[in-house]
Amino acid sequence: MKFTFFVVLACIACSCMQARTRPMGKQISAQLSPAESETLEQCFRWALTTAELGAVLFGKKPVCGVGQYSAEVVSLASLSSYESWDVAIYSQGVAIWERLRLPSNANFSFVRNKSNSPFMGCLFINHKAVLEVVDEHLGLFREVLGDHITPEGLLAELIRSEEPLFSFLKHSNVLVGIILGYGGENARLHTRAQEILLLSMSVETLPLKNRNERLGFERFIPIISCEPYITKWSTPPKSEELDKPDHFSITEAYKEINRAMAVSWDLDKRGNALPCFGCYKDSEETKRLIKRYAKAADKTERLINSKHFLQDVLSILCE
Repeated sequence: MKFTFFVVLACIACSCMQARTRPMGKQISAQLSPAESETLEQCFRWALTTAELGAVLFGKKPVCGVGQYSAEVVSLASLSSYESWDVAIYSQGVAIWERLRLPSNANFSFVRNKSNSPFMGCLFINHKAVLEVVDEHLGLFREVLGDHITPEGLLAELIRSEEPLFSFLKHSNVLVGIILGYGGENARLHTRAQEILLLSMSVETLPLKNRNERLGFERFIPIISCEPYITKWSTPPKSEELDKPDHFSITEAYKEINRAMAVSWDLDKRGNALPCFGCYKDSEETKRLIKRYAKAADKTERLINSKHFLQDVLSILCE
């Protein structure tokens, strides 16, 4: 009897919550034509399944990138993972979103990339999460960006900025990792792994395997060498540019990193439903992030299966 009573209470609570939030979604969706509603719904479903939008919505991830390469790039590259349908849906969805009249105090923002880039992208920003993570690492942000930096000021600049995120954060891999929600310790590990990878590229001969396998980083390369991170270096760094007093060779540095490093997807049964990042295998920071993003993945799945998907998404975005 008690169990049934609590189940009923839970159902009532859920109904009340939906009643409080969905009217905002209805109000905003009323601005849309049926065709626009269908396009925007397809865009959000695509973003929730192919990007890290759900982790920003539900997992306190400060920022993620959402976007698509231009139709010209897709056509030239013939990349099967970038279908022209995706390009069209993304472009149309963003255009519709930008025309909507939204509450000025919403916690989430889409900031379009206005640089001359073949990547038609935008940043999806969780305001509260950005304020929290910048405040937590304020000393480091000030060290890189200047003593004038405050959490509120940086958030305002980020929303107004037309620069790519990497340039906005002065090419600091550590700050990029932190603002993307991967944790301070993991961001430093990521940066260290990238430096070793780039250094290895400048070495003609190593006592390891062939060129493609020489550091065993094949599974980490999509994480530590993709744009925009690698653009920091016009040429690979020299050995004296690395702070490694306890290492006598690149091989030893690699072995230490490899022992410590894991891919987030490998640490939870939900796999690629989580944000993908290099991390310490057993640190408390990693455990906390994986737990948080796993819960966000479950909430994202429930949202995708909602009967009132678009209204629910709009309500959450405008809360």
